[in-house]
Amino acid sequence: MRASSTSYPVTHNHRKLVTMSPPPDVESVWDAPSWTHIVTRPGQPKTIHWNRRLESDNDLTNPQYSGMLETCRRYYCFMRAGNGERKALSRATAFRKVNIALQVVEWAARTGYTRLQDVSFEAVATLSRTLRDSFEELSSRQSGLKRNRPGTRGNRDRATFGEGPRLTKGYLSEVAGVIFELHLLYVYPMDDDIYLLPDGFAYTPHETIEDAKAFAKEYGKEQEQTDDVPVDLVFQYADAAIQYVFDYSDEIIGLQGQAEALQAIPRATRAGPGERLGQLAEFLADQLLEPQSALLSRRRPPYNEIAQACSISSTSIYKERYKHLIFRAMNACQGSATDRLALIGEYRALAIEQRLVVRRDVVPDRNASLRAGLPYQGKTTGTASPWPITHVHSSKNSLRSIERAVSDLWTAIYIVIFAWLGERTEQAQALELDCLERGVDGWYIRSRVYKGHDDVTGSYVKRACPDIVAQAINVAVRLGKSAREATGSRALLCETNRHAQSVVDSSTLRNRMASFGARYVCGEDADNVKFVPRHLRRFFVTLWVHYHGYGGKFHALQRYLDHGDLTTTVLYGSRVSRIDAAREEQTRLTVGLFSKFVSDAASFSGAGVKQMQALLARLDCRVGSLKDITNKLEELVRELGMRVYPLGFGYCLWHDRAAARAKCRSGSCVGLGWPEVGKTETVCGDCFNFFTLPIFLGFWERAVKRHDEMIRNENAPDVLRKLSKAGKRIAMRFVRSIRGAG
Repeated sequence: MRASSTSYPVTHNHRKLVTMSPPPDVESVWDAPSWTHIVTRPGQPKTIHWNRRLESDNDLTNPQYSGMLETCRRYYCFMRAGNGERKALSRATAFRKVNIALQVVEWAARTGYTRLQDVSFEAVATLSRTLRDSFEELSSRQSGLKRNRPGTRGNRDRATFGEGPRLTKGYLSEVAGVIFELHLLYVYPMDDDIYLLPDGFAYTPHETIEDAKAFAKEYGKEQEQTDDVPVDLVFQYADAAIQYVFDYSDEIIGLQGQAEALQAIPRATRAGPGERLGQLAEFLADQLLEPQSALLSRRRPPYNEIAQACSISSTSIYKERYKHLIFRAMNACQGSATDRLALIGEYRALAIEQRLVVRRDVVPDRNASLRAGLPYQGKTTGTASPWPITHVHSSKNSLRSIERAVSDLWTAIYIVIFAWLGERTEQAQALELDCLERGVDGWYIRSRVYKGHDDVTGSYVKRACPDIVAQAINVAVRLGKSAREATGSRALLCETNRHAQSVVDSSTLRNRMASFGARYVCGEDADNVKFVPRHLRRFFVTLWVHYHGYGGKFHALQRYLDHGDLTTTVLYGSRVSRIDAAREEQTRLTVGLFSKFVSDAASFSGAGVKQMQALLARLDCRVGSLKDITNKLEELVRELGMRVYPLGFGYCLWHDRAAARAKCRSGSCVGLGWPEVGKTETVCGDCFNFFTLPIFLGFWERAVKRHDEMIRNENAPDVLRKLSKAGKRIAMRFVRSIRGAG
């Protein structure tokens, strides 16, 4: 491995080294025990700790390990500095690899070496053969109990990395690659016999880095994938987020404004510890200065009068520390002038020592709830209602608060962005205030992509934006206005918390999303699911494949999700590959809708209702309980092969005989399978297999308005105006039916 270098050499143990300096985003000096980086976007790693604790009582900064420490620092700088032949690694990737190098150094120190170059060939070969065992021991000792990967389920009490998520084939392959590079960069010089590393492995049992990685993969396990969450649970989760964005956002933002407008009042001037003692000492010193004190010249101490003068309670004045000062003052009052002056000086000094500045910090008004108009009952109540709101701030005993509602609204905005755009967490966190653009054919969103692009500035991409995401972004603009004004930030998702204004970090966001799901998602498997952003990115793929009618067009999906490998995209859409799992989800959805029809048939509209009635007529009349009905329904649905396909405005009830009367089937359709195209409101609205529910009322009302505008547009083509008349007729029919049922 050779590369040109024009840097001036330095010397380490008689070895000429190329001059290096920390990357430009490092704020620390070279010899600092840790390197702190400038954070340019949320989610970036910030600090590398070089003072890593080794097996003995020493850490890596001990002089005996200077060669290994210098090697790790230079290895990190080498990875971050690209040239014409090699691309610079991102900060996150370089962090991961240098941490592996630090673990290798710790293994060497634990084995008894102070320099990597002293490690024998046999020891390096043994490390390569026992890579998994060696790193299991290091990792479990360093980190203790390891949690599962976010979004996965299983035993959370696993005590080693070997049973944890990191020692996969890919991870061990990367470890082997780092070990090989520590050999390569140490043994082979650059131009002019200048070396990059002062220390490294002198031997390696492998000829190439590819051989080393392939050998390590044999000892790893397959990478865990994020568990799929049942679709019905994700729909509940998304529905709760939609309610917050569409139904509750205006009222929550209004309450937020009222809470921010409340005038914080100063804390009452209550004495701090020792302040009353200083006040008493100062009062007694003033009394001793008088020629004849009316209080101190009495035969008995006037406790009540002194207590009232010093704002001390009538019971506390009898405490020994107060009585002692009073008795000494009364005795001095009867003594010489010298004694009085000496005690006055002592009491003045005590007053100065004990006097505390009255705290002027502000606290929320104790009557803030009343002044904010609480308790507040919202105008609209749904399945995920935050009402009633009773407090301004959250506490252990007051969860129904403005603070919690605002936090949940932010969480809902993230959920909508993740589910309907498929954004990565860092992309959503980096959205800017002007990210939304109005095009001739709808909304577009402009965001920065970092993975696979420039790690610092990212690359702008512009994509179509669904109306629901545009609504969420507009809510975020209003919700975060005060936080952006306070910081001068242009971050769309900048919010105010108890300490400052900032974009929420990834860990807090995951905790919020899990809490949101725990409160608003119900079902058999709901207790086993902890929602994370990756679930919603996978849910976007489910929408793409099953509900948007794009089927298995994975190349287009790969471009949309910015995946470098098509295999990753296919794994994300694993429900398509696992046909049995997909059918099981549809069966559950179908049975659930039929069960709802049993208890609330009046809310169903459309020609598909007749088929549902016919199916229920075939049930055994001896069935009594709702559970028995559900079990019989499931048997019948499986027997007939019935499936319900969700659409944006209702549901399509499909079975073998449905194909003959389906409006969406064309001459190109082959077989009896459900067509993946042709699903529009005007086609499905008149179809024998279609039905809708009150939850879709908003769509049909907007459809009436949209078709009416086209009909009145005299410049529109006649064919479009004719289609709009048919569309308006269908939409009006469903609007009247749903309103009548309500």
